[in-house]
Amino acid sequence: MRLALLLGASLLALSCAQAEEGGSPVRKDSGAVDSGLDSDSSIPDSTDAADDVKDTSVPDDASDAFPDADADAADVAPSDGGTPASVKTLVLWLDATKSLTSTGSLVSKWPDQSGKGNHATQSSSGNQPTIVSSGIGGKRAVRFDGSTSYLVIADASTLQFGTGDFYIGVVASYANPTSVYSTFYGKFEAVSPQRGAGLFGNHAATSTSKLYVWLDKTSGYVTPSSGYNDGKARLYAVRRAGTDLELRVGGAVMFKATPPAIDVSASGQNVWVGGRGTDAQFLDGMIAEVVVLAGVTSDADVTLIEDYLTAKYGL
Repeated sequence: MRLALLLGASLLALSCAQAEEGGSPVRKDSGAVDSGLDSDSSIPDSTDAADDVKDTSVPDDASDAFPDADADAADVAPSDGGTPASVKTLVLWLDATKSLTSTGSLVSKWPDQSGKGNHATQSSSGNQPTIVSSGIGGKRAVRFDGSTSYLVIADASTLQFGTGDFYIGVVASYANPTSVYSTFYGKFEAVSPQRGAGLFGNHAATSTSKLYVWLDKTSGYVTPSSGYNDGKARLYAVRRAGTDLELRVGGAVMFKATPPAIDVSASGQNVWVGGRGTDAQFLDGMIAEVVVLAGVTSDADVTLIEDYLTAKYGL
């Protein structure tokens, strides 16, 4: 009798163990996060340059969204070996680590690596930016002084985006006061409504250090996050894809809107890099790389560009 009871207990224990091993797996949360984007809210005009700026009221802090990376800032390409040169819609690629024409430290020409010949130049020595040998991520960058220096790219058909898709990505740092529009890239019509494509480090009309994108006098957009004028290097970008406009920081979409179909070609107008000589919207900071795509570009190619730049500079 005692032997039978022991045998029964053993069989019961074995059955429970098998049930635990063969049970249903526990599903963890996928990590999906609400974007928090609200394209309906806006900032009213405060100056002629303020426009109807679309904003969100999410009190995000830029430093929380993009902590310092511990990875080495080595020049590492994505796992597929891709670089901007492999993207078919590439129309401008300024890379300070590749080639600069200078006299001493003064930069007179920043050659375009895209093969389109869209070189950035400055013939006046009093307006030339300078080379910083260990600028961003330990790599060479171009330093703009915040008061006089800027580069110009002559107008070309490849830089006239029309109402089509485009992407402008800039690896930069800046420390301008919030009262100054800090020009990364700008190409605009000379007269109202000044249609064009512009990417700035501040929105001076509201005295905020938010990433600011200009399409015309009544279509301006800013990120909900601010605090970008802290001198820290980041990847800033704007992408128009179909009817969507994205403001991107560090490869993440910080704001998304559906603006009207605006022709941003600004035919006959030059591209400004690091400042606008006619409006004193000078950048006080450094630019290491500028990548511009024109035409329908896949999400995979945008990811390739941003992964490449993030890894290269250890952002």
